[in-house]
Amino acid sequence: MPDNLKSLLVDDWENVTKNQQVVALPAKRSVNQILEDYSEAEKPKRTSSADLDVLEEVIMGIKEYFDKALDKILLYSFEREQLREELSKFTLWLSKHSSQYFATRYMTASNEYVEKSKGVANPNPGTATSRLV
Repeated sequence: MPDNLKSLLVDDWENVTKNQQVVALPAKRSVNQILEDYSEAEKPKRTSSADLDVLEEVIMGIKEYFDKALDKILLYSFEREQLREELSKFTLWLSKHSSQYFATRYMTASNEYVEKSKGVANPNPGTATSRLV
């Protein structure tokens, strides 16, 4: 690990654990933005489609790891409380605005859709546009 990154992580650890400080939210750059910046910087160096596929897979893996590890091992105990507070605010907001983000109308699925979801092949596939309904 480069020395400057190691130094930043040590400083972060000291600020959070010893000084009992938390990071102001929102962060200057989100994890997604950092990974997008890395991807954009790295893409010109990748000469083959296989190399680009590896880059994409690695970035998706880092995102998945981050999402799974955030509250378990990446956050300090003080920050976990901050995350819980923010998630609580988010869920309250979402409950007040749920009609904008969740389905309120349902329709009966076509037989073709039901059969396909069960893994049964459609004997009459029709045209591409007929399958859009």
